[in-house]
Amino acid sequence: GSPRAELGKGERIRDNILELALTKVPESGWTTKTIADAATELGYSPIAHTMAQNGTVDLIGYFMNKALRETRLQVAKSLNP
Repeated sequence: GSPRAELGKGERIRDNILELALTKVPESGWTTKTIADAATELGYSPIAHTMAQNGTVDLIGYFMNKALRETRLQVAKSLNP
């Protein structure tokens, strides 16, 4: 595929890994191991955690962005029932 399509695919894989990693945070914390475990569970090599180039900072950022998106959606729903 094109470089742009490959970038999008990589971002989707990273987001899938981070999404699963969020479910593991309560038991294993905001760690690189949490991200690696999520990657492994999704069938990727544990080294796939490097798709989140900044490790736990990316995981926390993903969480914050997700929370912001969900908050905006809830506010929009409450303003436009």
